[in-house]
Amino acid sequence: MHENPVGRLTELWGRADLLAQRMAATDGVDRSWSGADDTGMVTVTVDATGRIVEIGIEPEWRRRVGTDELGDAVRGAAERAGQARLADWAASFARQAPVPGAHPGPMPPLRESVAYRLHEATRGGMTSAEGRLALRELRSLLTSVRRAVDDVSAQVRGQADATYTGRNGSGDVAVTVTGAGAVTRVGYHRHWLAEATGQWIGRETLTACRAAYQEAADNSVEALLARGAMGEVRELAEDPAVLARRMRLA
Repeated sequence: MHENPVGRLTELWGRADLLAQRMAATDGVDRSWSGADDTGMVTVTVDATGRIVEIGIEPEWRRRVGTDELGDAVRGAAERAGQARLADWAASFARQAPVPGAHPGPMPPLRESVAYRLHEATRGGMTSAEGRLALRELRSLLTSVRRAVDDVSAQVRGQADATYTGRNGSGDVAVTVTGAGAVTRVGYHRHWLAEATGQWIGRETLTACRAAYQEAADNSVEALLARGAMGEVRELAEDPAVLARRMRLA
């Protein structure tokens, strides 16, 4: 007896919906997190995505930090802000985790779930022969998924390890981030730092950060997944009616 592919698929999507709901509830919080360097002269604030949104540099930074160490101080403060965000995110996600043996938690609105929409698209039922045909189509789809994953996995790994550099308008500030958005280097031209105030430095550093983030976004995992076979598979996953037709269920 063949396993009902629709039932299995809707079950998997139901679990995915619940996980996505928990993730969205955690990520959707409009909050920010701050971190400071060892001297307390540099403070960096990140948003819910982990991106830097504010940089504060105290007026007496030259005496406590020094010109040569300012870039590392900014990077260190950003790292601490990111750690605070991740720790808070993990705690928030854990608070939503289901109690062992209990109901997994609030399900998303039924009519909005992929599982419900797929069920509606196939509610007419199917014969045994149609079930076997649907199962073959499902296997074909899963094969496409595996091939797509193989195609993009190396690119995704490379993107995560790649670095992208952004600069301010004058080119005196350069910020380098990874594909995941982590700041790896902050550099300044010495002659520019000699004249710049802490407020000015913070503002221009933030400009360079935004330029670096844009460079990373243009080559993001999201952009990679939107192309080729993975893009097609994603479209099927997001539209149950199209998926049902692909599986010859509707």
